Amino acid sequence: MRRNVWHLDKLECGPHVLAGAICGLVPNFVWRDDPCAISRVHGTLVENNLVAYNGGCGILAYESDHADIRAGNYYGTINRGLVLRTFEDRQARIDRDVKGAWGSLKGGTASNGLGRGRISVFGGSTYSSFADLYAMDAEEDQLRNTHLQGTEGEWEPRSGTTLGAQYLEAFRTDWHAKIGAGNWEQLWGPMALYLAYAQLEGQDKFNYPNDYHGRAVYAALSGNFGPLEAGAEYKYYYNYNLAFTDPPSLVKYHT
Repeated sequence: MRRNVWHLDKLECGPHVLAGAICGLVPNFVWRDDPCAISRVHGTLVENNLVAYNGGCGILAYESDHADIRAGNYYGTINRGLVLRTFEDRQARIDRDVKGAWGSLKGGTASNGLGRGRISVFGGSTYSSFADLYAMDAEEDQLRNTHLQGTEGEWEPRSGTTLGAQYLEAFRTDWHAKIGAGNWEQLWGPMALYLAYAQLEGQDKFNYPNDYHGRAVYAALSGNFGPLEAGAEYKYYYNYNLAFTDPPSLVKYHT
């Protein structure tokens, strides 16, 4: 199904931005608290209820130095995909978005005693499996049967050190899963270390009345030494296969 929609191409400047893209013959609307101009707003023809700006049809977004709010169809990645990864790949004809809302509050600075941090809450509905883009247009209500709700936080006590914690619940008919996770990222000059762990607990018809459990461990060490780049990864996933997550692949590949 093809629809004429409007979307925002890009923003030039300004600390506060409110932008939207509405399905149908409704132009974009944008609010900002400074006189900076928008580079271009134009109409385009897209397919399957997909809009280029912020991923989704009917997206409303507000962003400032201290807040980030999105409502509509959105994409995102949490803890390198161990907790959440929603994305669109048009070449493979796959779209895994979340239809709901996301809100974040940010504060502090790396130079003060408490550092800086962010806390977010999010929720919405997504798909329980990969689905072809064209099939989704006709059967979205039936395929979008997994509901998510969660929170995540990130704290940078000093420059180069980042700590994160996440919690997510997902549920649909006769199925329920809970994920608790955390991560640590450390930068030492040209070196970077990333450690992450996620614990899964769930209930379904197959295992009833017992819960099932899963876990994921991920570690990455990388370095950039001028013309030489080196990296190593460790990955361990046990009973950890969820449609809305996408941890780093276990398959060896080179880029």
